Amino acid sequence: MDNDRVDLVLQYVLAAAGERDGGEREVTATQLVKYAYLADVAHAERNGGATFTAAPWTFTGQGPQAPELEARIAPLARRIGASTRGTYYFLDRDDLGHRRAATQALPAVVINALLRALRSFSHDTNALLAHVYATAPMRRALPGAPIDFTPAAAEPPEPPEPPTAALSPRTRAALKARRGLAVAPAVSPAYPPRYDDPCFVSGQQALDAPERALVEMKGSLTIDPAVWTAPGRVGP
Repeated sequence: MDNDRVDLVLQYVLAAAGERDGGEREVTATQLVKYAYLADVAHAERNGGATFTAAPWTFTGQGPQAPELEARIAPLARRIGASTRGTYYFLDRDDLGHRRAATQALPAVVINALLRALRSFSHDTNALLAHVYATAPMRRALPGAPIDFTPAAAEPPEPPEPPTAALSPRTRAALKARRGLAVAPAVSPAYPPRYDDPCFVSGQQALDAPERALVEMKGSLTIDPAVWTAPGRVGP
């Protein structure tokens, strides 16, 4: 992991967030980690899978985590003069130009990714986490395993269809005659469906009745590991 690059990313986020109004200036450690992850995703997409911070990201119960990167937050916050309030960090004033310094050192793709994330999610951690989980590296990741940032190979374009050959007059006449044939009527179902609104409503009322006792059940649920590689998760 490149500590200097990690510090630049964290410094930029704290300084940029500090320019907002009120409580939106505050950033939690969780948000800082996820912002750094999004910066690495954007950098990897443009650089063949190489992240900017080179942090060892792993898929944990809290999403993408890099303990070594998170350990840099508190020392960096103290160094640039950021304050803390519980689990929140905020930079009240940027008199020393920390944002400007980070802007000059960070690649444009990283700055753009951080600005988009700050503007889109602001103080909404849940929306930020939902976005992080939907990124391509997280959709491919397995729990407890390192996260691979290599961009997925682009599917080759479908070959163009060959030009349609000119039809002979005889073929055109045959197609025209075929279009004139009557279409066979659709076969009706043996038992026509019933649209019985009173029956549906009364059944729904019976299910929702307060006197209907719930059945208490106990057990365990086992998730098939194959769910992590299911097409619905890793596909576009």
